Amino acid sequence: MGDRKQTNNILSVIFLIFFYPFGIPYMWVTKSFSNKTRWIITIYLIVMIVLGLAALILFTSSHGYRY
Repeated sequence: MGDRKQTNNILSVIFLIFFYPFGIPYMWVTKSFSNKTRWIITIYLIVMIVLGLAALILFTSSHGYRY
């Protein structure tokens, strides 16, 4: 049982880093981390996406920006 959990942990980390969109559902389905850790990772990634989109919108909508 412990070996399978360790494998799920490693796969979750790989998916979260290299295959971002698939990492979050995989992490939640396999329950490879504790509930608190899953929520922290999910909220962190959502905040990073929102901040990235906000920066993209703010910096590309200025008058001096050209394609």
